[in-house]
Amino acid sequence: MQAVTITQITPPELETLIENSLNKILNSKPQQSINEIIDREELCKRLALSEPTIIRYQKKKKIPFFTIGNSVRYNYPAVIEALESKANKKGGRS
Repeated sequence: MQAVTITQITPPELETLIENSLNKILNSKPQQSINEIIDREELCKRLALSEPTIIRYQKKKKIPFFTIGNSVRYNYPAVIEALESKANKKGGRS
């Protein structure tokens, strides 16, 4: 990172400088997946799988999950990533 010294700058120039810097940063880094926390019922719908299958995947640690009290929750992007990762390890099957 280079050191920059700014002595005199107008507010519009500063705004443009900040905007350009933010655009450069946002466009240069890959977007990280957003946490989307869902329950088991929603996961079953999205994956078109039965509840017993989802439970079996949990027990075999095929998908990540966490509990809040007695409720099981899933970070949907993390589940998809885990399933895709496992499929790729088995020869690219979906």
